[in-house]
Amino acid sequence: MLSAVLTSLLLLPIAPLNPIEQDTLATDNLQFAIGLSTPNGILDAGPSAALFYEYRPLHPWIVRAGVEYRYGEVSGALNPNGELNSYTFSLEGFYYRGSGNWIGYIGGGGLLALNSYNLGSVDADSLFAIEGVTDVEMSQSFGYRILLGLRYKTDYAIEIRVSEVRPDFIFETATGPNSTRFETRQTKTSTISLSFGYILPLNTL
Repeated sequence: MLSAVLTSLLLLPIAPLNPIEQDTLATDNLQFAIGLSTPNGILDAGPSAALFYEYRPLHPWIVRAGVEYRYGEVSGALNPNGELNSYTFSLEGFYYRGSGNWIGYIGGGGLLALNSYNLGSVDADSLFAIEGVTDVEMSQSFGYRILLGLRYKTDYAIEIRVSEVRPDFIFETATGPNSTRFETRQTKTSTISLSFGYILPLNTL
């Protein structure tokens, strides 16, 4: 992984020599992005949408905060099948290089994923009949992300993001008329996402 990151950094365009007052990227940006995430062992491939606020404190560094929504279907022989709506909050930084129409960047940061899980009716009936499971939830989880991107004319962006989070399945089981037991099953997910974004410079409005 380290060798791939270093190789990507060396392949980025040559850094501009202009001062920060005439920097290639604006000081403040909003980025609207839509994309597609690959299967990760728990979730099938699914669409995503994101909004990022970017701030340039110092050339050539950008910090950004964002929120991303992803829809996916949970499947697999070892997982309870259902639907997942996931909201991911991120805080990231990246280093960019480029001049003219093209800018390349690389970076990463931390994630917090809030998950809303709906157990499928077939699996709900099966789990209740066999194990007495009355409900299944997916916990919130922290993780990290590595990103590699390319921008054209500072208006359009394409990004590849590799994210890893460790949510837990939480099974609620009836143990008596008025008692329940909770069981946690740990999971690990690594997802590759491809997104396309439009960038709106705020300091030009």
